[in-house]
Amino acid sequence: MKSPTTPPQLTGSSNDNARVKYDTQEGTSSERRLTQDRILDEIRRANDEEAFFIVDLGQVKRLCRMWEQNLPGILPHYAVKCNPNSRLIETLASVGINYDCASESEMNLVLSLGVDPRRIILANPIKPGSMLRYAKTHGVRRMTFDNADELHKVAGVYHDAELYLRITACDPRSATDLSSKFGCSKASVAPLLALARQLDLSVTGIAFHVGTGAKDANAYVQAIQDSKEVIEEASRLGFQIRSLDIGGGFVQERLPALAPEIRRALEHNDYFSSRGIQVLAEPGAFFAASIATLACNVIGRRTGENDQGAIDKLYLNDGVYGSFLNVLLEGPELKTYLLKSSSFERRSRQGKHAYSLWGPTLDSTDKLCDSYEFDDEVEIGDWLYFEDMGAYTSCTATSFNGFPPVAKTLYIDSDHEP
Repeated sequence: MKSPTTPPQLTGSSNDNARVKYDTQEGTSSERRLTQDRILDEIRRANDEEAFFIVDLGQVKRLCRMWEQNLPGILPHYAVKCNPNSRLIETLASVGINYDCASESEMNLVLSLGVDPRRIILANPIKPGSMLRYAKTHGVRRMTFDNADELHKVAGVYHDAELYLRITACDPRSATDLSSKFGCSKASVAPLLALARQLDLSVTGIAFHVGTGAKDANAYVQAIQDSKEVIEEASRLGFQIRSLDIGGGFVQERLPALAPEIRRALEHNDYFSSRGIQVLAEPGAFFAASIATLACNVIGRRTGENDQGAIDKLYLNDGVYGSFLNVLLEGPELKTYLLKSSSFERRSRQGKHAYSLWGPTLDSTDKLCDSYEFDDEVEIGDWLYFEDMGAYTSCTATSFNGFPPVAKTLYIDSDHEP
């Protein structure tokens, strides 16, 4: 059972119709306090139930510095699929981050913000002809492949593309294993490279992805070693490999533990540096997850039905068909905090209260968690805010059951705050 820290009280109101007292989390950093204050300001200003995001662009810049400290020299290409927020993309571009796109729409978004097409890699091994034509028209040359049919397709549409052979790699402890869908086997490497040579295509890079939410540094180490063998085979066939793409899977809290092993594998015998091979990566959640906080309103509650041990239920105005789909897909731990309104005539009962959390739709699978414990009773009209809601949230939201995705996003920059 999960329980947030007991919060102190923060009081105040901007109008007579919304005299409320809210609680905020104890012992917070200045960045979290700034986010909380912005949430409170918006609740008081709007005086409605609409859920909204707070995005901290200052956190984006701090994460860029963290990346450089841990993996210096490895050029990140932000995985746009993770969160295609234009302000996020612009902020990353301003500090020299490049982009991993997987569709025509993602390429169009990045290019519309003035990004040079040479800063984009089309890291989707399977591309429709229309996507290849778009990439060719707009000068996006770098792209991945992992099978013979894709090579024939590229040869017929975009012969001048710079191709990266994606090989299979897997962290069995990762949140999502991508190896079942993408990546060629060791046995397929030589035939694919030979076909690329026969078709007079240009293979300039090797790529892999160990899976999202990687936990095992050995998965990267093994894939890096496998890449060396592929580079040797490519060189034998006359290809000049200029890039190694080590993919994504990076999570903020685990990067300091993973990075030393990755660096050692890349630096071993100066294999890559001595050949002038640029190492790049495709971090998504690393740059996006912790930048966004989602504030949701408690729109309903069911209590007193505990005959069979069931706990009380809270219903929110966002759920798994909205910003919380990843709860079903990868099951991340929710970081949930209560903003407690004291405007009700009947005061809340203090003390531990556990609730299951549900979304607004009629689907019984629209559940955020089975049990979450708060230090106060939660009532209709209270607010919950969820941290680390920047990755695979707004981009996967639907309008199922007529409930639209969260439309409101507000921005702060804690990097510029005194």
